[in-house]
Amino acid sequence: ILLDAGSTTEALADLLSRRAAVAPSNPADAPELVVITHAVPIAAKLSSAPGIALQILGGRVRGLT
Repeated sequence: ILLDAGSTTEALADLLSRRAAVAPSNPADAPELVVITHAVPIAAKLSSAPGIALQILGGRVRGLT
């Protein structure tokens, strides 16, 4: 999905980051959701969310290593 900047899409990012609580217990069973954004606050919320492959315009964002 493509998320623009804004308070509504930031609220959606919060919901997406919390969806891991209801995701299957086996991560292999959970489909990966690709999220594309240019908004740094949204990228920050989703950068370490399980099951989300985050793409930020300008390059790929990976969680902390």
